[in-house]
Parts: sequence; C-alpha cells; structure tokens
Amino acid sequence: MGPGTSISTRLQVVGTNPTTLRAKAWLSSSAEPSAWMVTGTSTTAVLQAPGSLGLLSYVSGSAAAGAQNLSIRAVRAVTP
Repeated sequence: MGPGTSISTRLQVVGTNPTTLRAKAWLSSSAEPSAWMVTGTSTTAVLQAPGSLGLLSYVSGSAAAGAQNLSIRAVRAVTP
C-alpha cells in the first residue's frame, strides 16, 4: 500500500452476554470479503448496556512529515 490508498472497514457488534465483535478491512478498490478477519466475544457486565458510537484516528509520531488526510465516507449504526 502506498500514499492515497483507500481502505474500507466494517465492524459488527451483536448480542449481549456474550457480545460478539467482528471486523474486516479491505482495499476499497476490491470487493468486500465475505469472511470476518477478526472475531471476539465479551461477557464484561459493564459493557453489556447501551452506549454510544465514536470514531478516533491516530497518526504515529514516526509517520513521515507532511499532510495526513482522513476521509470518512459513511458511518451507520443500526439495530438488527
């Protein structure tokens, strides 16, 4: 991957006790993979309640100097 490469991501959070979290990422120029890349579960009681959605970006201190761009095309939260 080089500068300007677009990456799509999908995160799914489903259920309570346990809550299942799944994630995948792919080059935006490719089709979305059908399989999840990472899957995990949580039974932590405090996390089994309604919450909120947030986004965070991070640029490493060792990243090359210059402009860093983050573009978010869409964010969607739905109740299954």
